[in-house]
Amino acid sequence: MYTMEEITLETFGNSEFDYLFSCSLPYLDQGTFSWSFLNNPATDDEKKEALRGRFQTDLERANKYPEVCRTKCVLCKKDGVAIQLFLGAINSRDDDYVTWLIALYGPDGNGSKSWLYDLDYIQACKNHFVNTYGVKGYKISCMNSGSLKDYHLNKPNADDLYNISIGEVDTIDVGVELVTISYTYK
Repeated sequence: MYTMEEITLETFGNSEFDYLFSCSLPYLDQGTFSWSFLNNPATDDEKKEALRGRFQTDLERANKYPEVCRTKCVLCKKDGVAIQLFLGAINSRDDDYVTWLIALYGPDGNGSKSWLYDLDYIQACKNHFVNTYGVKGYKISCMNSGSLKDYHLNKPNADDLYNISIGEVDTIDVGVELVTISYTYK
């Protein structure tokens, strides 16, 4: 069974973050994330603290300015095991979508990440996003090249679940090309 928990600054769990960070670090280092967004931390511990700081800063901002800062942080668990931590926001110029900026992933209790393709997981996400945020879908902002974009464009059964569109490629000030992929639930 999948559960989605809204995370606030007060409920941000360091143990879940640490666990999911350690599971995700090899993928983050292989190009699914550009550390230049966080001033290029050198060691694994520096990377963990820089990313934790990003989560906490966004949650602090949401706490301080709830009427304008619509940050969302969600912890997903499968059968009680933390498998994913999302960080994103609902943009005031496009409040039909929640845009996920950072996500950490881990295996389920059986040591598998096959949950990424599980229709029950996809339905749990849809139910939570639609019922909690009132959105019609979600967006991800990811590097224009790499495995994260490939995964999101090649999800099994995606055509049955979403209308997918790809935004223009933007090169941001740290020299990274980003693309936004939009998923509108059917």
